[in-house]
Amino acid sequence: MAAFKMFDERFRIYQYLVKRTNRHIPTRAEYPDERIRQAVEDRLDHLKRTADLGSVELTLVILHETRFGSKRSRRLKVPTTEMRQEIAQAIDLLLAEARSFTAHLSDPFSLRMLAKNEVFAFLRQLLNLDADRAAAVTLKRDTQVDYAAVASDVTP
Repeated sequence: MAAFKMFDERFRIYQYLVKRTNRHIPTRAEYPDERIRQAVEDRLDHLKRTADLGSVELTLVILHETRFGSKRSRRLKVPTTEMRQEIAQAIDLLLAEARSFTAHLSDPFSLRMLAKNEVFAFLRQLLNLDADRAAAVTLKRDTQVDYAAVASDVTP
């Protein structure tokens, strides 16, 4: 697709395809006729017993690399002014490119950028295969996200 060509070599695009077993089928609370309600309930019961229903979700992750992504610069305890400026510019560029990408593809697809708490929930789902465990923790602060995203019983 042409929309992907807007990203140069500084960007990385990752695709995550998540398939979930989902037995919930949305229905109305009320129906105008009792026979319709009964038919819908019978069909739902049949599908729950026999069908392997689920959902598929495709998530694109766009990353922007800076020269401060090296191991040497990550060891620095206090970022320099130059690092802060470059990172701020990189964030602005990443957001602009992601918004443009979303605008290009929003017509054929229902694309949207995730909010910060939704990104954290997505990371939790990737790292914790148990859905209940993944949903148990919400984003509380912007630091130590990698530590908070994992719900492992293993301690360091």
